Amino acid sequence: MGSGRTIDISSSGLKFAADRPLLVGQRIEVYIDWPVMLDGGVRLQLVVWGEVIRTDGTEVALQIQKHDFRTRRVEMRQAKELAG
Repeated sequence: MGSGRTIDISSSGLKFAADRPLLVGQRIEVYIDWPVMLDGGVRLQLVVWGEVIRTDGTEVALQIQKHDFRTRRVEMRQAKELAG
């Protein structure tokens, strides 16, 4: 488990700043909260699976091998705020 900040993303790669160094060749799963809601109210999360191909300290380049969008459950308080 860890956290990080997305720097750049494409259909085949992801560059991000991790909270600790990772190893080249390491296979990881990354969850990214998507900034746009589906149908105006459903939160999305992009999940990518891939292999670390380059590192520079805590900056990591990941070759994406598989990806998927998932919906995220909204807590009741958040649902009320979204409804206005």
